[in-house]
Amino acid sequence: MFSRRENDKPLHLGLTPHCGLCGTTLTVGQACIALLGVDKATQYSRRTNAFQYPKYGFFHGEWSLRGEEEDGPILCRNPECTKGTADLEACTVHVACLALFEKVGAEKRKDNAESLDRLWVASSWQRPWRQAAWLWLDVADARRIAIQRLVAATVSDESGDEKNEASLREVLQRIQRLPPELVQIIHDFSSESLVWRLAAVLDRYHETMSAQDNLPTSMPLDTVAAWERGSQPMLVGEDAAGKPIFRFTMDIHGLRSIERLMERPAVSTSRVTQTEAYTVVHQDQAPGVVVHFRYGLARLELPRRMRGLHIWDTPTPPALDDCHMVLSRILPFTRFQNIPLDHPSITGLTFIFEHSKVAAVHVHTPSTPAARITTLCLRPIDLAWVYIPFAAEDRVLAFGARRCAEEVRNVELDEEAQAEYEATQNAKADDSNGEEPEEEFVDYGNQYREYSMGFVFRMKLAGDIYLGPMIREPREDTVLAAEPPVNLVFSTIESFILSVVGAYSDTSLPKSLPPISPPLGDPQPRPIATANDHMYLLSTAHLDGIVRIRVFSDPVRGFDRGLLFYYKNGGQRALGQCRVGVDDEKDYDDPACLCISRDGFTHVVEDRAPREPGTQRWHVFYAQAMDDIEEHTHEDENGIWECIPLGEGCGRLEVSFTAKSSRLEVMEDDEDKRVWRKKRLDESIQNFHRRPRE
Repeated sequence: MFSRRENDKPLHLGLTPHCGLCGTTLTVGQACIALLGVDKATQYSRRTNAFQYPKYGFFHGEWSLRGEEEDGPILCRNPECTKGTADLEACTVHVACLALFEKVGAEKRKDNAESLDRLWVASSWQRPWRQAAWLWLDVADARRIAIQRLVAATVSDESGDEKNEASLREVLQRIQRLPPELVQIIHDFSSESLVWRLAAVLDRYHETMSAQDNLPTSMPLDTVAAWERGSQPMLVGEDAAGKPIFRFTMDIHGLRSIERLMERPAVSTSRVTQTEAYTVVHQDQAPGVVVHFRYGLARLELPRRMRGLHIWDTPTPPALDDCHMVLSRILPFTRFQNIPLDHPSITGLTFIFEHSKVAAVHVHTPSTPAARITTLCLRPIDLAWVYIPFAAEDRVLAFGARRCAEEVRNVELDEEAQAEYEATQNAKADDSNGEEPEEEFVDYGNQYREYSMGFVFRMKLAGDIYLGPMIREPREDTVLAAEPPVNLVFSTIESFILSVVGAYSDTSLPKSLPPISPPLGDPQPRPIATANDHMYLLSTAHLDGIVRIRVFSDPVRGFDRGLLFYYKNGGQRALGQCRVGVDDEKDYDDPACLCISRDGFTHVVEDRAPREPGTQRWHVFYAQAMDDIEEHTHEDENGIWECIPLGEGCGRLEVSFTAKSSRLEVMEDDEDKRVWRKKRLDESIQNFHRRPRE
């Protein structure tokens, strides 16, 4: 995968998304330095000059290496770029964080070369092997920052200026006197502050320098029986033959443990926190893997012919061969999510769409109530949030995918061509007499064919719920799980859309699910009517039996984004963008009428893409619910209001939307309800035109 050598020009140095010292996410424009390592990342080499952290892309200019005159490497912020070198790696740190790290070492009269070597190993080995995706894990325990260390240190600001040192000391001294619980709360609300970043640097310094000093040790993975961070590896004994399964446990600092198991653990419905990740692999599936040990840490080195190891968010993941997939484009940097929908802590899912493609999936639990976007290359302005609630009394009975049949055929042809290419590469590897083949550069982005996909959830109470884009006919529905319990399997990648979509279930699958009758069953989505319909996401809900309506409003601009209907049978349905934990929420109990006012405004695009217009026209709505039908009016309110009755014969509401626009339409209601709605709308239009202009 990495064919270039360090003496080839230009070099691509992949920038890490986190600072290797303070651990915070790097933002565009921050002053940074890239530390460089050699010898399979076991030793520190040198550093680049300071530069501003760039926007996402394949490369953003060139900088020279420190102390060298010739052109230096291309600093690359594409996490999937494979143009890097096999021997040279980079780890990005803040200029201020590195300055404090070196200053503390100088005050303690520590050898700077040794300090940087320890720092390099601790920072770069946070990635458990070179091709691994960035794990985006949280700290396991409540953060106990040693504030006294920062109080005793000389602190510089971002530019290296110490003019704010006195005021910063005063703040820290006051924080130091607070109870730990209050310190933790302050940290949670200001985690990106320079104060905590520098405190984390000092903690990292003491952790790094206190580790046992030992020379690099490397050994084949199949000779390792067990290992825990901070200890020496245990070597294989006579009982190793009966334990062919390796399980690697990873946390925010990289590999935490290596263990051998007698058999693959059974798939469970347990949900772990966001603090750990796991890889479970048979030793026959990991030939040629080497483990490097240094300073109590460990890192894997994979042979180039190996396309990465599977990283999961559970210690008991299913085998991919046992999963039912509609998309299985596994890349070296792919992570897998296992989502057991029967777990009582899961209250819903949020699908993040970039235009009509799924970019990420968030699982809502009491510990993770709001969606967290980690797809770095995506702009929030381009993202639409689609929420599916799991009511306490409801249950997912089945799950499937809906796609355009023509696009499915094209993807299958692509996969056949990819399989032929991999078979050719494997044949070359077999003919190399055990030598590592020099691989060609592979652009995974060009391999990946994008196409629209939607999902169908069959709920016990809420019925069949479709979420996703409008898909042109002929459509193809694929059943992925037909009986509970259902485990969803998705990929997590920093910059691509979903490349793995499937489910795990013990039961055999029918070709299609049996139809169910209304109100549980949804009709087939209406066909595409206009040229840009395929860019709109579709949501629909029946207007009968609603006992509560929750309205989600944009907290900055004030317009409404989504509606959540609660039904008397206990089911729930979401329409539009219900950004749980992000938007403002307002409830209307026992509604008899839903009132909608449409509006639009011109949005100025601050961070626009090349050739993108500087302004965009957004079409939005405002919503409120009334507990009566005939008596309420909108004479004192701005805009034109459409009143939609709720109850038997009122049909269903369809909301089609993008990140920037929403369209609402009532469908399949009775004739008398349509006449009433038109009468109310005409009255609102007349009142609007009679209103005096300011």
